[in-house]
Amino acid sequence: MDRRQLLKGLCGLLAVAGLGGYALPGISAVRSGPVLSDKLRHQLAELADPRFGEYARTLELETLADALAAKGIISPEYGVDYERLRLVANQETMTVYLGFYYTPTELQLYSLAYLAGGV
Repeated sequence: MDRRQLLKGLCGLLAVAGLGGYALPGISAVRSGPVLSDKLRHQLAELADPRFGEYARTLELETLADALAAKGIISPEYGVDYERLRLVANQETMTVYLGFYYTPTELQLYSLAYLAGGV
C-alpha cells in the first residue's frame, strides 16, 4: 500500500470517527447526554421561567449546553456552578431583556433551562 492509499484510509477512519465522535468520551458530552445529567436537569427545572421562551426559541439546546460547559458554568458532575456564573457575569456587559438587566451568560443559562423542558 502506498502512502496516498494509507492517508485516504486514515482520513476515512477519522471522518467516520468524527461523525460518530459525539459518542466517544471527551469529544462532546452534550451529544452523548452526560452534560444534561439528572442533577443538572433538576437544577435547570428550578431555573426555568416561561418569560425566557421567546429568547430561547432562537437558540439550540446543544449549542447552549456546549457554550455554558466551555465557560465552566455547567457540568454533569456538579450541575450549575453559581460561583463561576457570578465570576463570569462580573466580566460581561449587561443586556436589557424584558426590562431587566442580564449578562449574556445568564440569558444563556435561563434559555437552556427553558429548552431543557423545565417549563
